[in-house]
Amino acid sequence: MPSIVPGFEYDIFISYRHNDNLDGWVTDFVQNLEKELKATLKEPLTIYFDKNPHDGLLETHDVDDSLKEKLKCLIFIPVISRTYCDTKSFAWNHEFLAFLKTAAADTLGLKVKLPNGNTASRVLPIRIHELDVNDKKTIETELQGVLRAIDFTFQAAGVNRPLRPKEDESLKSTSQNSYRDQINKTANAISDLIEGIQRTGMSDAEIVSGNSYQSVPQPRLRKNWSFKIPALNKLQIAVASLTVSVLLLAILSVVHFSEGNQKSPTYKTTILPPDKTKFNNILGGNIALSPDGTMMAFVALDSLGKSLLYVRFLNAIEAHPLKGTEGALRPFWSPDSRFIGFFSDGKLKKIDIFGGPALTLCDGNTSRGGSWSQDGVILFSTAGNALISSVSASGGNLRHVTHLDTARHETNHRFPVFLPDGKHFVFTSRINASSPHQDDGIFLASLDSSFTPKIIVRASSNLAYANGYLIYYKGATLLAQLLDADKFEATGDPIRIADEVYFETFTSNAAFSVSQNGLLAYESGFSTDGSMNLEWRNRNGNRLGSLRDVLLYNQIRISPDGQRIAISRVDSKGALDIWLYQINRDAWTRFTFSDGTDTDPVWSPDSKMIVYGSDIKGVVDIYLRPSSGAGADEVILETSESKIPTDWSRDGKFIAYHSQPGSFSNRDIWILPMSSSGKKSEREPFPFLQTEFNETGAVFSPDGRWIAYQSNESGQNEIYIRPFPGPGGKWQVSTKGGTRPRWRGDGKELFFVALDLKGMSAEIKTNDATVTVGLERPLFQFGSFIGFGITRSLYDVSSDGHKFLVETTQGDVFSVPVTLVVNWLDELKKDK
Repeated sequence: MPSIVPGFEYDIFISYRHNDNLDGWVTDFVQNLEKELKATLKEPLTIYFDKNPHDGLLETHDVDDSLKEKLKCLIFIPVISRTYCDTKSFAWNHEFLAFLKTAAADTLGLKVKLPNGNTASRVLPIRIHELDVNDKKTIETELQGVLRAIDFTFQAAGVNRPLRPKEDESLKSTSQNSYRDQINKTANAISDLIEGIQRTGMSDAEIVSGNSYQSVPQPRLRKNWSFKIPALNKLQIAVASLTVSVLLLAILSVVHFSEGNQKSPTYKTTILPPDKTKFNNILGGNIALSPDGTMMAFVALDSLGKSLLYVRFLNAIEAHPLKGTEGALRPFWSPDSRFIGFFSDGKLKKIDIFGGPALTLCDGNTSRGGSWSQDGVILFSTAGNALISSVSASGGNLRHVTHLDTARHETNHRFPVFLPDGKHFVFTSRINASSPHQDDGIFLASLDSSFTPKIIVRASSNLAYANGYLIYYKGATLLAQLLDADKFEATGDPIRIADEVYFETFTSNAAFSVSQNGLLAYESGFSTDGSMNLEWRNRNGNRLGSLRDVLLYNQIRISPDGQRIAISRVDSKGALDIWLYQINRDAWTRFTFSDGTDTDPVWSPDSKMIVYGSDIKGVVDIYLRPSSGAGADEVILETSESKIPTDWSRDGKFIAYHSQPGSFSNRDIWILPMSSSGKKSEREPFPFLQTEFNETGAVFSPDGRWIAYQSNESGQNEIYIRPFPGPGGKWQVSTKGGTRPRWRGDGKELFFVALDLKGMSAEIKTNDATVTVGLERPLFQFGSFIGFGITRSLYDVSSDGHKFLVETTQGDVFSVPVTLVVNWLDELKKDK
């Protein structure tokens, strides 16, 4: 049976090294794929698959002549193994390269426009082994693009072999590939390619009127994302009807815009988070429209505070969660709207929205933005690395592509965005690490190291680029600035496109995203200068009083004598220093004056000394100073890794801290002895807890015999107790997630923050060898900025456990919906 498209011999050609089929893997793959294609397409496709190396390709003496007609296929599927990439192999030279040459000259070409508007190669690689960097580069050089492989690799430590169907029954981890999912994914990709091929050459009218090949339905995976209509009362029905009506208007406008009608009106609608979740925008927003404008990726928190990445097709009502993206932040899209890059567990990762596990590309702690080029290069910035770095979208080694300008006193670069040429990019340069500065700017740079970065506009926020405009936030307004693509210069005046966009000062991040076809999405809210209130509350959450000034805070610790509060706060110039607040006098005193970032103050048990972290020398070292302010700062621990102090034992003998290596995902708890003689030589730190997990927030029990801490060893942060100095067992305190433990003064109660930011307490009973944990009790809802990760700790508890000093925001940043604006670009042109 010939191809479904006249002039072609086969629909699919399967290329592989015959040694990879000695155990029948490729044969089984083809049989399973045929079954899935029949179910997906409702019609068989012709597949050329040479089962026996002694026939087929060798039916004549001229192998190339034997292949000549067979290579006239619609889709070419190379089964990529470690040996397939050998440029001297038969499969490489006579099949892979031969198809590229044949397809480039036929009526379809190498690339096909898919039904959703994206472009995809007719080469659909199937990967059955993890490849090294050189092999990937060899393939991508010939494909002139990123290796778009569907992975049938078995995901386990030290294993590099093809996945098999039987392993679907015993998957041990959500990070492992599912054979069934990958077969489904392959069939869906083929379905998209077939429909795109059949649309090639058709007029727009034919496509709109439905004259495309009717036997090729949409991929099954997309069909599974169906509408679910629960039982509703009359009021809910009315609200739902109104919501659907507004959404349909937005959908129609998207279609109208895509048809090239430049007179389309501008529409606005709202997008709500999935049921029983909230948008997670605590660091300034985690929404991202796909480049083609058909989808929106976002991060949402469930009722337990668990964070997950979702994708919503804009022509659907429900969003689709992506498994394996727990803790995701800062999503960004691949240019073909197929993959999403994101940051989680101290890593930069990517995930295919149509299935498959999240794949780690490289280390990447707390994110400051990412961007993905057409050439398969990803730019990103992180809190642990002040520069813009690049890495291949396939993973591998990263390299720095910017350098701090010491003459400008730059402290970090963030929010990189590629321009269309894939070589130049824009990014934000910050003078202060913790707040905007008048000398911050958006700069133009290049992957070419000989290019000198140049300032485009003065602004501090994240940015986007679409349709010739830079979009950024400044002066409480979202602005669009025309960028000359030839001269790389801003032209004309910036134009206002939205007000009341949520903006987080500490990260300089505004919650917005744009697509390349005229869509704008943003989150609104109480977008202030980032300042926050600190209030005293009782155990029921009733307000008892507040601190006088409304400022931007980072950490707070009440002194053991209850008279003062040590606070890391941002001053008017953006510097992050330690300040002391005297409670009975309502008075502030500045405590540190360094040029670095000073954070995480910890009181000595007699309230006469304070230790804190400072990065004045590049990494965070631990410093000591009398709380009276007299005398000079003394560095008491200086190593190559950053260190964050967390507590000082009540007997004054030990300081607990966590080490912070290059990755945020492998912190360990250490102990620094404080000798009675005060000699540095006697301050030799030793590890308390070193694992492959992330342990932080260690605090000593009042009697000094136990340490409470948080660890993500279960997959999410929980609170545990261990004996100090050890050895011994461990006891889990929290049951549904917890961070930031604090002991009551008598050691009989432990307080912590649940993942939904609710204050919690648990009764604790100890004897010589064991700990008995009582029931968890909820206290009251803390504010939105109590803390993210471990970068902020905005609560503390009085010694008697009756008063809580907590951050309170002026609204709930989680509750606002996303505003979707259709055809914002047309409105922009009208305003010019």
